[in-house]
Order: sequence, then structure tokens, then C-alpha cells
Amino acid sequence: MTADWTLEEGHFGPRMVMMASWSPEALSAARAAGVRELELNYAKGWCGRDVSFLEELRGTLAWLKIIHFNLDNVTPVNALRQLRYLDVNTYCRTEIDFSRFPMLEECCLEWRPKARSLFAHAGIKRLWVNHCPERDLKNLVGMNSLESLRLASSRLVNLEGIEALRKLTFLGVYSARGLTTIRGVDQLPDLVHLEVNGCRKLEDISPVGGARRLRTLHLCNDGPIQSLAPLRALRELEVFLFYESTNIIDGDLSVLLQLPNLRDTAFQERRHYSHRRVDLPSLSQRVPTNR
Repeated sequence: MTADWTLEEGHFGPRMVMMASWSPEALSAARAAGVRELELNYAKGWCGRDVSFLEELRGTLAWLKIIHFNLDNVTPVNALRQLRYLDVNTYCRTEIDFSRFPMLEECCLEWRPKARSLFAHAGIKRLWVNHCPERDLKNLVGMNSLESLRLASSRLVNLEGIEALRKLTFLGVYSARGLTTIRGVDQLPDLVHLEVNGCRKLEDISPVGGARRLRTLHLCNDGPIQSLAPLRALRELEVFLFYESTNIIDGDLSVLLQLPNLRDTAFQERRHYSHRRVDLPSLSQRVPTNR
């Protein structure tokens, strides 16, 4: 370790975490250590504005994380054909050509207009996108290797197209202000974890009843939801969280007592609810009572 970087064990081999600008010394150290992973994070001290040095690491890096909101250009990333993990959180608008990453399995991305080649990548298994512009999921139907999909602050109004993503086990949709339906989740045979949080226009959760393998369900900080009756079919459900602004209109929580594997719930108590938190399975008292 020096004042300019640290070395630690990563997923695919040694990881270098930069704590200052890149330098010839850093390159020499990376080669000597057989570095396979590189983190460029302004919060950890990296202060560079130029990532052209990445081209010197082509054929070496399998894992790359870039977090810097004042970076101007990430085009050199396209030289890294061996990448299996890519995380780019920047506000620049330069192109990322996902056809250059045939081995890529996991991606985290702050959306940019010149990243649409992402949707043609059939090998990605885990995807997180912030500010995705899509109003539905029809453009993702070719990503049929996806096992985990997280979309934050998107423009989604529905999930049309999700039925093509048959390998999904995890789906997370966060702060999709226009989302009105989750129709399609009932067509995912292996879905075990579903999070729909901060989606205030979602009222009907009936499609959830068809996702029979669900073990974890989060419906937090949503709006008024008509009823929890669809959960009656979820015999494998273990965790159900519906706290903050989520409000069950009919107030009937009795269905939760009928789920044989339910072990944890958390919710905001309301006067019209049929049960209190103490009446239901809970591993912790996470939400204070509103008196």
C-alpha cells in the first residue's frame, strides 16, 4: 500500500483502489501485482479527470468501477474486452459500446444516451441502471440471461416485455413515479425476490399472486394499495415489508397470518389496519408506531 493506492483481494484477483491520480508508478505496481480489478472512486480519493490510461490495461482488467460525476470522457473503457463486471457512475455522455465486452456478466450504469447497445447484450446476468429512459421493458427482451434486474428512478409506466426474461430471480423497481402496474411478474417462474419501492401510482398488486415462488416482497414507500389478498397464494413467502407511505386501503392484514413460511414483516401501523405489528411475525421492530 502507498498513499496513492491500496491493494486488496477482489472477485477475480487483486484489486487496486486508487486514492490519488493515476501515475506511471501505479501502472508498474498494477502489473507487478497482477491486478485484475480497478476502482476509480472520487469518494476514496481518486482525483483524475482522464481515464485514457485504461488502454494500457487492456487484456488485464476483468472488473472496473468508476464513480466520478465530473469526469468528461469514459471512451477508453471500450478497450477492455476482458471485462466481466463494469460499474460506471458518471454524468458524461460519451459512448459505451457494450458489444466490446463479450464476457460481461454484471453491469451498474448511470444511464447515458449512447449506451443503448446495452440492451443487445445477451450475456449480462445482473444489471442495475439509474435513470433508465424506457417506459416499458420491451427493449430488454434480448437480455435473456438476466437473473437480477434493478431499475432506479426510471420512466417505467408498465413492465411489458418482462415475460421474456424467464431467468429472473430478483427484480427491483425504485422511484418509478409513473408505474401503474406490475403485470408480467406472474410470468416469471423463478422469481424469488421482488422490490417495488417508491412507486406511488401502483395500486393493484394482483399479478404478485401468480409469482408463486416469491420468498421476499418489498412494497415500501408506495401509495395506496387496494388489498393484500393476492398474497394468499404466496405459500413460500418469508419476508414482506410495506412500511413508510404504503397504505393498504381495505386494512385487512389477516392474510399474512395464513402464510406458513412468513417470518418477518415490517409496516407503518395505521388505525384502520386489522392487526398491529406485535400480532405478526417480525425479526425486529424497525418502524416506530405513529401515535
